[in-house]
Amino acid sequence: MSQDEAMAVMELYQAQVREQEAVASMPSTADLAEALRIPEAQVRAMLEQVRLRRTLDAYRAPNVANRTTPGMSAAIIASLVVVFVILAVGLLFVSLRAEVAVPAEAPRATSTAEMPPPDSVAPTPLPSDGAREGTPVPSDAR
Repeated sequence: MSQDEAMAVMELYQAQVREQEAVASMPSTADLAEALRIPEAQVRAMLEQVRLRRTLDAYRAPNVANRTTPGMSAAIIASLVVVFVILAVGLLFVSLRAEVAVPAEAPRATSTAEMPPPDSVAPTPLPSDGAREGTPVPSDAR
């Protein structure tokens, strides 16, 4: 047997002794019946009620814990909504500021009466390469 195994056996023995002492110090149904001056059968019936109540409470406890979860979910959803609203308002201000910074040009007033019909417009000849180099251009081409 190793040292660790011997220590484990000693700890197990001490735990069993403590458990036996705790059980021995607990009152029995006969002790409670005598102290309360009621029949032992009545004490046993009440003990069953207590155990049943503990079982029901243990069953209900997880359901109570689940009730707090939707509240937590609501808080998270509310936080997300607030963040979304802040972002939307921020984007609105940025877009409005961009519109104010670049004013739109006013449309130019044009009249169709001033413009000649498309068939009557003659294309203007472009000066030839020689004209760009200083060669005189005939007067009718200008």
